[in-house]
Amino acid sequence: MVHQDEISNMLDVERIEYVKHEDSDCTRWLIICSIGVIVVELLQSGEHLRIRTGPVADAVNLSPGARCDLYRRAMGANDRVMVGRFCGIDYIDFEIGMSFPGRSVLFKEQLVLAIQTAAAIAYEPGLLH
Repeated sequence: MVHQDEISNMLDVERIEYVKHEDSDCTRWLIICSIGVIVVELLQSGEHLRIRTGPVADAVNLSPGARCDLYRRAMGANDRVMVGRFCGIDYIDFEIGMSFPGRSVLFKEQLVLAIQTAAAIAYEPGLLH
């Protein structure tokens, strides 16, 4: 189980600037960086953490055929990447999910590596385009 203060402290130690937002379901840390937005999301139970990028592809104005091609490329990339997944309907983003049941702990290195991995994969030229 992970507590939200742990994540805030880890981001502070790494000097990663963020905006924190809490609601009844989860706590989110929005990280704005040169390549876009990354959202770290912790469920209130503290047992599931998700790192999600901002949209990396826009399917809104695509024709049905082009939209299917984009979804096909996203599913193919998921098969190759295997550490997370591209998902979405109108806007495609990339996410990595991590579970922390019971007494499981999150280490700072895990969090930083997950953020870096999500950013590197999401914005890798050629995976979706």
